[in-house]
Amino acid sequence: MLAVLAVITALAWAYTIYLGCQMESMDMAMSQMQVWTLVEYLLMFVSVNRRRCEQERPYVPTGIFLAGYLTV
Repeated sequence: MLAVLAVITALAWAYTIYLGCQMESMDMAMSQMQVWTLVEYLLMFVSVNRRRCEQERPYVPTGIFLAGYLTV
């Protein structure tokens, strides 16, 4: 089982590297990307949480999600 998992992991990394090499050859205008400010970042999370409340979906505070993500 560990060998199969190792092979799958190696294939996933190889594919990721392949995609990265493909992106380098593309003529992408990275200068058009804008960095988010703290206010824009916070407003995005407020908007997502408001939409969740309107749709009566389960609410997961962003802090709890982030803590779990960083723990993993």
